[in-house]
Amino acid sequence: MASATPYVVNPIEGNPHTHTIIFLHGRDSVAKEFADELFESEASPSTESTSTGLTLPDLLPTIKWVFPSAPLLHSARFNKEMSQWFDMWSAQSPSERPELQIPGLKQSIKYIQSVVDCEATLLKKGGGRERVFLAGISQGFAAAIASYFAEGRGDLAGVIGLSSWMPFVEQAEGCLDNLPIMKDGRGMNDVMVTRKLSQIYRFGDEEVGEEIPGVEEGSARIAFRTSLFLEHCADDKVVPKENGERMKKALTAIVDRCCGRVEWHLYEGGGQWLNEPQGVDDLVKFIRENMAKGG
Repeated sequence: MASATPYVVNPIEGNPHTHTIIFLHGRDSVAKEFADELFESEASPSTESTSTGLTLPDLLPTIKWVFPSAPLLHSARFNKEMSQWFDMWSAQSPSERPELQIPGLKQSIKYIQSVVDCEATLLKKGGGRERVFLAGISQGFAAAIASYFAEGRGDLAGVIGLSSWMPFVEQAEGCLDNLPIMKDGRGMNDVMVTRKLSQIYRFGDEEVGEEIPGVEEGSARIAFRTSLFLEHCADDKVVPKENGERMKKALTAIVDRCCGRVEWHLYEGGGQWLNEPQGVDDLVKFIRENMAKGG
């Protein structure tokens, strides 16, 4: 199982806790190491002329940062235990050997949802889930987006993915096939898409029905209204940009049906990481905009 105690960085001293960002590290990494490296990334000096610094905590002083740790799982390919949210054969070809991914994804999805629920409860007086961002890099985001769709609720402050891909993307793309054409392009389509995605990413764990939060006709229009932010670097040698572009295309098609929005950024350089400084600038802008929406 994943670590029961995430690594936490509280808001800058003297500031209230207004929002939480839950950020999942990549494969073969650990929470604190990832957090330390993330907080070394800097924005442009023009981003916040009055700020005392250019790092993410400096620019977002009311944010609580929560970094869960992935469990140690046996790697079928490398024949050893490694920190990973689920086992897989190849980040370059993530659809290869999909049967390896399901056991770990099922466990990680439950764990991620429990962390989201915990943070939403702490922020309940201020809006709960609408003040929680779910983020990840590489395999961390693959697990995060699977959890987001499995839950079938949406209604988060935002979803953030860096240098990643979409697990079981073929099945997700297929959920849009043969939907009836609605006058406004949405309506009951929202319910059907929500239910189909939840079925895909629950991997048979539960029977998906009308009782699943967010799939009733009246609430489906807000189920996936959460804005998504995706960025990728063209020189990423671990996860090819084509994997990110396919995810962007699939997510755009999905959230377009449900009144959502996908913001995509492709940068020339940065490798398997956050582009600096423009990528940091764009990320901070997205977070601030969606913090404001939550009140």
